[in-house]
Amino acid sequence: MTMPLAPECRNTVSTVKDLIARSRERHRPASSSQRAIIGALVVLALVSVTASLWAPYAASSQSGQSLAGPSWAHPFGTDELGEDIFVRFIYGIRLSLLVAASTAVVAGAIGSAIGMAAGYVGGVLDSAMMRAVDFMLAFPTLVIAMTIVAIVGPSTATPVLATIVVSVPLFARVARASTLVERQKEYVLAARALGASSGRIMARQILPAIMPVLRVQAAIAGALAVQLEASLSFLGMGVRPPTPSLGAMLNTARQYLSQSWSYGVFPGLGLFGIIMLLIMLANSMADNGDGPVARKR
Repeated sequence: MTMPLAPECRNTVSTVKDLIARSRERHRPASSSQRAIIGALVVLALVSVTASLWAPYAASSQSGQSLAGPSWAHPFGTDELGEDIFVRFIYGIRLSLLVAASTAVVAGAIGSAIGMAAGYVGGVLDSAMMRAVDFMLAFPTLVIAMTIVAIVGPSTATPVLATIVVSVPLFARVARASTLVERQKEYVLAARALGASSGRIMARQILPAIMPVLRVQAAIAGALAVQLEASLSFLGMGVRPPTPSLGAMLNTARQYLSQSWSYGVFPGLGLFGIIMLLIMLANSMADNGDGPVARKR
């Protein structure tokens, strides 16, 4: 037979549940600048993903005179093989956005899980995980990425794998620092008092609380991933021809800048634009109160 709770016990339980509920209501909606930047990224993604449906040429088809300047038929001109630079530019944008999204999602999930577990559990687990993270952070990201490419071999998937591996420690550090702060707050202590398991507390209480910080880190990681993929492709360690990559286009364009100014300018502007959009998104979320670098108003 279940005994009824005394009034003071019912009040205590109600207070604990109120603390937990209030912890989930403190996130601000997206600002107009965030919506505009996300909209621009979505438009770029849709245009690049559907390029095979509307592009007048295939990415590797020789559709004109080599190294021709911009024209109605070829808005960005043609490369040394007569391929349309605009079409290859669009396909290069698709690869850059794929790398950014894959890094943000996969590295974010793995790194956040590691950081939350280390920060919440503490002790030996925290020390072991953070020493491994420190070991990876001690090396330049490009060196780690080049090592992965040397081991796995160059392919379309290799730059994605490399950017994910080098981004996991960054997410782990951010998630651990945020978890160390959140685990001492009243709503976490209240959930623990109600008998919630550690896994449930991390998934239902701490993760929603630190999600704004992780969103900022995801935007920054996406920008770094785009830059890293372009660097690998520029060095000849990224995707293999004829797959278009903005970094590879820049590398090839170096030899023909005196003959075709548009060959190197437009891929460079594309990289600059994607990275700037992601950095602006991170800054906008930080200005809106999301993340450790949120600015005082």
